[in-house]
Amino acid sequence: MKQEQGQDESSKLRRVKELAADAVCVIVAIGDGMRADVNALIQRDPVYRKHEKTEAKTALSDEWIRNACLFHLLEEKDALAQSRIFDYDRLWQWIRFKNYFIICNNTDGLFSYSLADRKKTVMPFGTPWLLQCEENCTDTVTEAGALLTDFYERLKQRPEIDAADLPRCPHCGKPLRFNIRRGPGDKLYCENGYLKDWISYRNWMQTTMHQKTLLLELGESFEAPGVVRFPFERMAYLNENAFLVRVNERFYQYGPELQNKAMGIAKDPAVFLSELLGGKATNDNGNRL
Repeated sequence: MKQEQGQDESSKLRRVKELAADAVCVIVAIGDGMRADVNALIQRDPVYRKHEKTEAKTALSDEWIRNACLFHLLEEKDALAQSRIFDYDRLWQWIRFKNYFIICNNTDGLFSYSLADRKKTVMPFGTPWLLQCEENCTDTVTEAGALLTDFYERLKQRPEIDAADLPRCPHCGKPLRFNIRRGPGDKLYCENGYLKDWISYRNWMQTTMHQKTLLLELGESFEAPGVVRFPFERMAYLNENAFLVRVNERFYQYGPELQNKAMGIAKDPAVFLSELLGGKATNDNGNRL
């Protein structure tokens, strides 16, 4: 496999910038390698620290406590959380005048607070800001914000939180869970949370035919290679005008059939993105939204 190991980092950064400038279409995949250290975030919240060692916690109630505190920090624009969100903002500003689409498989919830256009984004692995029934009894999802806010207020008042305090499905009474895919065998994951956006993505893909296209992978693992890794390789191979850039500390390799059509960069994707873009993102009036 030829992985362009001879190129130094500055040459690779320069090459990616040239590819993006020349591209008509840009597809960005944000994988779990871009996941932020949410533990460092929520440890800053005094309400979380108060309930961190609650003896009556279950795995689900702990998830509710963590996400309620994270949601509160994000809504309050916590400075540490904003640093990663700014990276996503810069990414959006870098590609927003291209024909673009973003696939986000990172489920830490931070990308949802970026400036990226939601009509040009799909999240196949779900998001903590949507809820579904634990048993997926109705195959539907709902917004989590109001319930997370109520739960956070309850956390501030109650010394103990257990499973009986968890919000329940209005249809069957089972606990509500966050609409996040729990691995390849999660048969109860409600895919309706992203299917409409996936259809938009598939329709958008038709616009890339024969167009100069940059495929940028940021931290995609092998948890579900059929979602991004394999399709990106296939697109790079079939479209003579496409080029794949795969950024991953461990899994940056690609096959020999993509020689001269791909570049592997063995680096932390978050560090790479910051080095690639830099600066601050703004709207058309020069202000961050």
